[in-house]
Order: sequence, then structure tokens, then C-alpha cells
Amino acid sequence: MHRTRRFLAFGSLSVVAVVFATGMRSSGKPESERAYFRELARLDGVDKPAALALARQGDDWYPSTGVNAEARKAMAITLLVDLGNMEEARRQTRAFIVRYPQSSYRPLVQGVTGIHPRPSGPRP
Repeated sequence: MHRTRRFLAFGSLSVVAVVFATGMRSSGKPESERAYFRELARLDGVDKPAALALARQGDDWYPSTGVNAEARKAMAITLLVDLGNMEEARRQTRAFIVRYPQSSYRPLVQGVTGIHPRPSGPRP
């Protein structure tokens, strides 16, 4: 019984330490976008399905334009590939290219999915 209590206490402290170190709150939106990306990177290493869920949740919390939006979308695509969902990853890559044609993340998402649009003909 004492062993169980120690484990529960240690487990609770671990959760508190992770929340403090990453800047994540116990529930809801992180305290900053920087804390969000730290937690996303951490989850990428230990729990890819949770990382994908967090990447998608970021779409509700943060702007849909700018470098951070591009990074978040690219991360979601790479997570889909890591999780073996190539069909959805390729679909999202096509949308990514349309939405962010000049993104520095474009080569990354194209590389992990093999999506390389054909060049258009000569411009008038």
C-alpha cells in the first residue's frame, strides 16, 4: 500500500515537472506558442498519435498564416507519414503547396510524401 502511494506521488510530481518544463497547462491552450512547440517536439519523440492530435489542436489556437502555421502544418504531415497514413499526408501536402507555395517547409513535406507537382507550361 505504501509502495502504491509513493508511485502515485512520484507520478504526480512527474506530471507537474513536465507541465512546468514544457510550459503546458494541465488542460487547454499552452501559455505560449513557444511552449506549444516545445510540447509538440517532446510528444513527437514519445507519443506520435498525441503529437498529431496536438498539431491539429494548434489550428484552433493559433493563426493559420505565418511561419509558425507552416511549421505546424508540416509537422502534422510528417507525423502522418510516421504513423503510416500516406494517403492523408499526401492530401495535406497538396493543400500545403497550394496554401504556402513559397514555404521553406515545402521541400520537407514534398520529400516525405513524394508529392512533386508537375511544372506548368511557359507563362505568357
